[in-house]
Amino acid sequence: MSVLVVLALAVEAATVAADSGVAFAAPRSQREGTVVSAPSYGAAEARDVLSARLMARLQGRRIEALSERTDASQTFVNADGTVTYTAFAEPKWTQRGGSWVNLDPTLQLRADGSVVPVAAEADLVLSGGGSGPLASLTVDGKNLSLTWPTALPMPVLSGAKATYANVLKDVDLELTASLKGGVEETLVVKSAEAASGPGLSDLVQSVSTSNGVIAATDAGGNLTVTDGTGRLLVNSPAPVMWDSATSTEPAVAGGGNSIAGLAPAEADKAKPRAGTRSTAQGPGSHAHHAAVKTTLRDRKLHLTPDRGLLTAKSTVFPVYIDPAYVPHPASGSRLHWNEVQQAYPNTSNYDSSPSNGNGVGYQGFSSPKGIERTYYRVGIPSAIWGGTVLSADMKMTESYSASCGTTSYGVQAWSTNVFDASTTWANAPGKVAQQSSVNFGPACTSSPSGTFSFMNQVTNAAANHWQTICFVLVASSETNEVQFKRFSSAASLSITYNTPPTTPTSLAASPTATDGYAASATPTLSAKATDANSDTVRLDYQVLSGTTVKASGSSAFVNSGTAGTWKVSTALADGSYTWKVRAYDGRDYSAWTAAKSLIIDTKAPANTTVSSTAFPAGAWSGTPDASGNFTGSFTFTPPSTDVGLVAWQLDDGAWTYTSTTGAAFTKSLTFRAGKHTLIAKTHDKAGNLASGTYYVFYAGSGAALLTPAQGDRPARRVALTGQGKPAETGVTYQYRIGETDIWHNVPTAHVTVRSSGAPVVSWPLAAPGGEPVALTWNITDTFTQDGPVDVRAVFTDGTTSDNSPVNTVTVDRNAGTAPLLSAGPASVNALTGDASLSATDASGFDLTVTRSASSRRPTNGSAQEGQAAIFGPQWTAGTTAEITGSDWSYLRKASDRSVALVDADGDPTGFTAASGGGWKPEPGAEDLTLTGSLLTGTFTLKDSEGTTTTFAKVDPSATTWQVTSTFLPTTNSTTQVVSEKIPVGNTFLARPK
Repeated sequence: MSVLVVLALAVEAATVAADSGVAFAAPRSQREGTVVSAPSYGAAEARDVLSARLMARLQGRRIEALSERTDASQTFVNADGTVTYTAFAEPKWTQRGGSWVNLDPTLQLRADGSVVPVAAEADLVLSGGGSGPLASLTVDGKNLSLTWPTALPMPVLSGAKATYANVLKDVDLELTASLKGGVEETLVVKSAEAASGPGLSDLVQSVSTSNGVIAATDAGGNLTVTDGTGRLLVNSPAPVMWDSATSTEPAVAGGGNSIAGLAPAEADKAKPRAGTRSTAQGPGSHAHHAAVKTTLRDRKLHLTPDRGLLTAKSTVFPVYIDPAYVPHPASGSRLHWNEVQQAYPNTSNYDSSPSNGNGVGYQGFSSPKGIERTYYRVGIPSAIWGGTVLSADMKMTESYSASCGTTSYGVQAWSTNVFDASTTWANAPGKVAQQSSVNFGPACTSSPSGTFSFMNQVTNAAANHWQTICFVLVASSETNEVQFKRFSSAASLSITYNTPPTTPTSLAASPTATDGYAASATPTLSAKATDANSDTVRLDYQVLSGTTVKASGSSAFVNSGTAGTWKVSTALADGSYTWKVRAYDGRDYSAWTAAKSLIIDTKAPANTTVSSTAFPAGAWSGTPDASGNFTGSFTFTPPSTDVGLVAWQLDDGAWTYTSTTGAAFTKSLTFRAGKHTLIAKTHDKAGNLASGTYYVFYAGSGAALLTPAQGDRPARRVALTGQGKPAETGVTYQYRIGETDIWHNVPTAHVTVRSSGAPVVSWPLAAPGGEPVALTWNITDTFTQDGPVDVRAVFTDGTTSDNSPVNTVTVDRNAGTAPLLSAGPASVNALTGDASLSATDASGFDLTVTRSASSRRPTNGSAQEGQAAIFGPQWTAGTTAEITGSDWSYLRKASDRSVALVDADGDPTGFTAASGGGWKPEPGAEDLTLTGSLLTGTFTLKDSEGTTTTFAKVDPSATTWQVTSTFLPTTNSTTQVVSEKIPVGNTFLARPK
């Protein structure tokens, strides 16, 4: 990705380059003479870098990415995909209300009488007259205020300048606002009489700061204001003063004038230019200078003007006394400068320069004289780090030359060590290495420009991740006064660089099951790499055997961060290799990745064997538990080599994967009676599969009921399927109502052949090889009551019989376990379509009375055995004990060997008589324990959470047992339900009392 970075020292805003054109293929009529206007695209800006990149490519011009803009920098994406970063020494914008506004130091009067700039980076407030602070600067929430010792007159405003007339006799005070929100404070002494006045002997201003802010002056009179961490908030170079002298006579510098000794023609060319005039913003070229002694004591800033300059006969009035205050907000420019002067060895002009520019060379025309150098410190954007620098050029504009002759003089650029606001001539860092030299002519009728190369320095910054670079401009001769020059702050450092893609990641080979292996002689390799500016990248691959490249190739260009794939074009023999990859963005390459192992393995592994002592292959074995389940251990023995995992599956169940390096492992499996197939397939690390081992075994004594399965809840029909020994020839399906019942043959009138619908005439049904055809049993034709039923298959070979383990199913005409759907206030059974409603009628004493209705059972309320339909025939009444959560209503006799426990909605839970006494719940209700007898007249129900519910008849002749109480193991938890009997015919019905 090619990127152009421009770091600009610009006091004035740089003008964005005009749009470049876009070439379009014109229609024939246009190519034959029709003039076509260039397209108009509107503002050259986009929300972010990605959007700017797309716009730049489509429109053929550079687009600013507004998301990257700061107070003093812009980022552009150019039409060719490069990026231009421009940083300015002075800020250009500030954000207000989430939008950027141009900075404008023009002063205006506020409603409260204070004076402020239209828009500045830091908050600056100037006095509107009176006794308040003269100037108040707020930087990142920290304040510095300066207060004039006497009341001030109302200022006269002109642009960025506020003039307070006659603050002393014949002395005006001018305040000039800067774009940064700083202020230049200039006293204009207009006459010798004013200069001799006592008020100028010690100018005192009060200084106040926010809590934690420290203001201090050094020995040279430089003022710094820092926060609690030491970060610079405001600096003020040691003040100077100058007069308005414009003498054109050459001044003699200490150490000699370089004109002496020149040939006449050369001396003529080097003749100094006419003097320039002084202003409040800076001295003229021949003005007399002097330092202003500055000290800060007891929060008072004392400025002591030089009496010699004020009273000298050669002094030309007006005289200007000029402290300046420069703010440094955190959002401000990352480009700083410091002009150091031999004449003022302890002054730091950090980020502060006269209006005519920063000095370079020997200044020998105004007193005091001496060498001047200008240092620059440029923040390097981290986007350059690791990039390839293609060029690094600094463009400087000459704003003043001491000579108007035609001779050009050299200015050198040297790298230096770091400097800051404490740097002065006395402690300035020395020159390290010359970067370049440029000749500049006179700047009298024009402003010549030149370009310095910083290729070496910026290349080092990119390679070593430097945050800044520092350099200094010096004159090729620092003794010749006519070579003295000043350079405008409108300088720019342009860095063109390309950011190589990152070293690829996410390396993978396919097809494979394990990283580092491939099951193909021509595997597909893939990797991802990113580019700093979201360019497309290409991935280059190499496959090696030792150091020999066996195959190489590249992906297509893909989006940054997207996998780029390449299929090896030369078949690789099975064996061990390494591979590596690098990324390419069209100009630069990333580093190669570390070598990654690649084992080519195209051969299938050997099979895994399966064995079981409990269930030998091909044999009927095992004894079921109380639930009819069989459990056994099976040992899987994979090959000792070329194995990564074993996949195994029992019947049609889910595949299970067990990792192994060749060691055998054992799994305990649970299943129902009948034939089972256990499949085992070896997978090697490359993903190759063995043909597979199919281990067939049989659970049971020779007969199995396959369907219905244990726990099924048929609502109408049920499938009958079974399996017997190969020698068996017939099957009979039987049922019973619990363990105390005898076995009954399923009525053949209720059974048909599933495939044809043909009736079953008699039992046993033909079962050649122990494999009978599947049947359908209309189970609700056999049973009038819902509830649990035991089913088995009996196989025979004509002489002996084998009984299958028992499967218990629950006849449930209401399909109570089917999913429910919401339909307004009703719940709809997804299987039967039954729409049910429920409501609460009353609550009190920890008991709630409820009712429910069913669309498929419109008379369900009156159909409840032994219960009075207290809410009408449609509604089933019930109660819920709030403490225990019990919502059982009553218990009824379903048959001589079964009972049904009915809840508040009229839904039953069945129990059958157990052979050892007590009652066995239907499948799924194993948490319930029911005791009692059809003869004793009472029942007790306990659940696994400890809730106990008792049932009793309201009359000996009643056919149901009503809930009488429910309680928890804790005290004070009993809820009693009292029912009363209502005579109906020869019996009694129950209802809540």
